[in-house]
Amino acid sequence: MFGWLRHWKPIGGGMIIIALLGSYPATMVLSHKLPDQIADSSRDEVWADQRIGAAIELIQTEFEVRHWSDALPEWHPQNQLIAVPAFQDGLRETLALFADLRADTTRAGRTRNEDLSIAATLILNATGEGSADQLSAAAQALRRFDGLIARAVLDNDAMADLMRAEAALYADILSESVSDIRRSVQSDDHKIFNRARTDRYYRIIGKIYAVGTLLNAVQSDDIVHPGFRDAREKARNTLARAFAPRPLIVSNPEPGDFSLGGNDMMTLAYLMEDAIFALRELEAVLEENHLASTTDIRDRS
Repeated sequence: MFGWLRHWKPIGGGMIIIALLGSYPATMVLSHKLPDQIADSSRDEVWADQRIGAAIELIQTEFEVRHWSDALPEWHPQNQLIAVPAFQDGLRETLALFADLRADTTRAGRTRNEDLSIAATLILNATGEGSADQLSAAAQALRRFDGLIARAVLDNDAMADLMRAEAALYADILSESVSDIRRSVQSDDHKIFNRARTDRYYRIIGKIYAVGTLLNAVQSDDIVHPGFRDAREKARNTLARAFAPRPLIVSNPEPGDFSLGGNDMMTLAYLMEDAIFALRELEAVLEENHLASTTDIRDRS
């Protein structure tokens, strides 16, 4: 009466295997969800230093929402595609440079801040096995620094001076990426799919995201210098436009060849040049006000 069960077992087992095989590609796609837009100025916690807080929350988000690719095993679906691992590499490199800059711009005797210096080194080297522990330790070092600011144990340079240095850093990071794009466009094999090209593209997208998030952490009324608000808003808008394109296949056709989607690499370079120009303008506004303040102080003395 139940002889059909003898046939059902292998059929059922085969269906389970097919389902598992089918779910793996689906999981790969789902695990490659990147942010739709650059994170805004709202923070999950109250921070004494808003940009330091933004850096901490960027690290936490990658752990809790997307998971850190380098800390996952090679067979994990997230590591079978390119976008998220490359995006996180770009974000990691930018946060390391940011922490390194801030380590040099704290007032404590004009020496490098130890917590920020440790954080910069840990973030930069957070690759491969042990990267999760390194990033966790980096976040703790950043929290210690923010705690010192909150308790007024440590003073930062004036907000405008810090922002001026940061704007220069952000422009330098993106300028280097544009140069990298232009070199790769010339040396590329121009095939429809190129893994190194896709990795380079989404690594740069990660850098844009980090820069935009850190810039958004500055409130428009934090700095009252003339022209600051408009320059900041222009920089934010150009970064948002550069972050928007998200091609599934990153194109770089031979010069003169037709491509339905255009040239994704060159489009990104053009959008980034607008952002770089806006960041240089922001830097110039803050520099002009800095020089004016210095002159005013000398005249009064």
